[in-house]
Amino acid sequence: MIGFETHKEEIRKKVYWWGPKQDIDWSWDEAMQLIDTHPEDLYDWNREKNRLGCNEFHRRPSAPQIAKDIHKEMTEFFVKPAPKKDSYIKGPPQITNIAFCGFGRASGSYPRHCDKMDVFLLQMIGECKITIGYNEEPRNADQVHIMQPGECVFLPRGTWHQLEPSVSRVTFSFGFESDPDCDPKDFI
Repeated sequence: MIGFETHKEEIRKKVYWWGPKQDIDWSWDEAMQLIDTHPEDLYDWNREKNRLGCNEFHRRPSAPQIAKDIHKEMTEFFVKPAPKKDSYIKGPPQITNIAFCGFGRASGSYPRHCDKMDVFLLQMIGECKITIGYNEEPRNADQVHIMQPGECVFLPRGTWHQLEPSVSRVTFSFGFESDPDCDPKDFI
C-alpha cells in the first residue's frame, strides 16, 4: 500500500520521502462522524488554534479503512522487527496516531519542530502547506509543498517541519514511538 519496504534506504539514511498519492474518498460528514463518536478522554482540543486531535482514532469503527491499513503496515514494518528488550524506558515500541482536524482558515498547527519519533502524514481533507528542512531555523534549501488530499510524506525522527493550514483540513499523523536506542535506522 504505502510501501515502507521500498523506502528502506531512505529510512536508514534518515531522509524524508513522499509516498504514492492515495485514492481518498472521505468526506467532512465522515470526519464529523469520527469526531462525534470519538471518546472525549482521547481528544486533544486546542481552542486557541481551532484544532482537535483525535488520538488513537484508527481503532474507531468510523475510521476510514486507509487509517487501519497504514497502522497495520507500520506495525509490520517498524514494531515487529524492533529489537526485543526486557524493559524500555517509555514502554515497548508502538505506532501512535492522531487525526488532526483544523477548523477555519486560522486553524493553526505546531510551530516549526522536529519529533523524537518517525512520522508519517497523510492529507485527508483540505490542503496544508508543509515546510521540511534539516535545521531549526528556516533556510532557502527547505522544501515547501502544498499537500493535497491523498498526498503523504514520511519524516524521520529529527526532521524539522511545519504544517500551515490555510483552510479547514484533516491530516492523519502516524508515529513510530520508541526509545532513542530503538531507532529504525539501526535495525531495518
